[in-house]
Amino acid sequence: MIPPEENLTDRIFNISAQERNNMLYSLDTRAAHVVMWTYAKTFTETLKNRYAKPPFYIMEEALVPGVDAYFFQRHSPYLEKINECLLRQKQYALSEIRIHSGSSLRGNITRNEGSQTVLGMKHLHHVFHLLVMGLFLSVVVFVCEIILKNGRKFIIWYKNK
Repeated sequence: MIPPEENLTDRIFNISAQERNNMLYSLDTRAAHVVMWTYAKTFTETLKNRYAKPPFYIMEEALVPGVDAYFFQRHSPYLEKINECLLRQKQYALSEIRIHSGSSLRGNITRNEGSQTVLGMKHLHHVFHLLVMGLFLSVVVFVCEIILKNGRKFIIWYKNK
């Protein structure tokens, strides 16, 4: 995802959950952290209770599938480059994104935006027609199979009667 010309290849790495917790709770601001949104929300709420200006903030956008949100240190040197990479990702549609195309990268987009339609029975009209048609067709095929399998016996029984 991150192009080699950004010179971040040796600076981005995975760490274990224990190492991440140690770095975060020691308020190590030498690195930016990418974590799940629920964990980031809990962590930043904890920091808001302890500090007037917490050293981390949450980016609300979900630009990469599989990761809900990102949080970075304030004034991080990585932030501008990561934003540029994510913007490229968004512009060239290299991944599935769940935000509107007219939004800003540091926007104020919530996950519940957009028009939501309540689905009623009219929306399922065609589905029910297909279901009924399929059931009718399966009954016809079943009767035809019974007639073909037992038809010869029926004809012999009818002639002997």
